[in-house]
Amino acid sequence: MNLFAKKKNTGGRTKLWGISLTTLFLLGCGNAGSPTTFPIYDYPPVPSAISQPNNIFIPCAELGAPINTVVSQMVCVEEESLLELQSFIRSIDAILMTYEYTLKRINQRK
Repeated sequence: MNLFAKKKNTGGRTKLWGISLTTLFLLGCGNAGSPTTFPIYDYPPVPSAISQPNNIFIPCAELGAPINTVVSQMVCVEEESLLELQSFIRSIDAILMTYEYTLKRINQRK
């Protein structure tokens, strides 16, 4: 055992990697060939109409519609669940449009 052997200093490298990864997470993921960063968006909360459709979309016949009517072939849903689903679709659409616009700008530069 050599008491005078030089120890590797990995503290600087670890700090550099930590700062680099933190910066990437804060700015978003970038394309390897371009300095542009892609923003990172949270996935909107999934509404119950998607996660539990059997509990939300109920045949109207189960709610008391006569069997021989056209209404008995329809599916009923509560207004609150429908508005929740509509909000989710709008959020997803906005995120997709943002990514499409960003990719379009990046592709025009090349």
